[in-house]
Formats: sequence, structure tokens, C-alpha cells
Amino acid sequence: MATFQPSKATEDYNKRVGSRIKLFRELKGMTQTDLAIPLGYKSSGAFSLIESGVRGLNKTKLVHAAKLLDTFPEVLTAKQSLTNQELIDLNTFLLIRTNPKHPLHKKMIKIIKLNP
Repeated sequence: MATFQPSKATEDYNKRVGSRIKLFRELKGMTQTDLAIPLGYKSSGAFSLIESGVRGLNKTKLVHAAKLLDTFPEVLTAKQSLTNQELIDLNTFLLIRTNPKHPLHKKMIKIIKLNP
């Protein structure tokens, strides 16, 4: 019986998303189990395959993981090669931009409007 082999693009995508999930999980001080259980995995072992890029997440689980990690699916899946600091900065920007109650929201909108 033949084994399914994902394409190089799929492998690259899974590795990129997995490493970003790990980054945001560690920033939140969560263990793999802390994230795996709410996503429906029974152990951290299965989730380590996701963080290492061996397995991917379906869209529903990706969105749920992003929410649990206080980030956005777009940050986890962006095609650009970004450093960890750039990912953190992008996430911070989006958190402020999408939250009108954030103390920096109005200032950010003003800056954006001045620099189209």
C-alpha cells in the first residue's frame, strides 16, 4: 500500500505554521498539552508532530489554535519569511488595529491615515 506523500509546498507550509504555533505557545507559557487538549488531541505527542511540521492543522483547528494563542490565523500562515520578532510585531499591530478599545488604537489609526 502506497503512503501519501505531501507536496514540498505543503511540507513547507506545515513547518512554517508549526514553528509559529510553537513560538506563540511558548510566549504564552503554555505546554503542548495545554494547547493540544482544547484542540481535541489526546496527548502532546500528536501535537508535537504539528509543531515540527510533520502534520498540519485543518482550518477549524488552526482558527481555534490562533484564538487560544491570542494571535491570528493570518500571522500563523503568512507566506513571508519573518523573524520571530517580526511575527510578534505583526501580531501586536493586528491586536491593536482590531481592538477599538485598545489604548493605542486611535493613535494607530491616525498614523495609518497620515501614511497611506
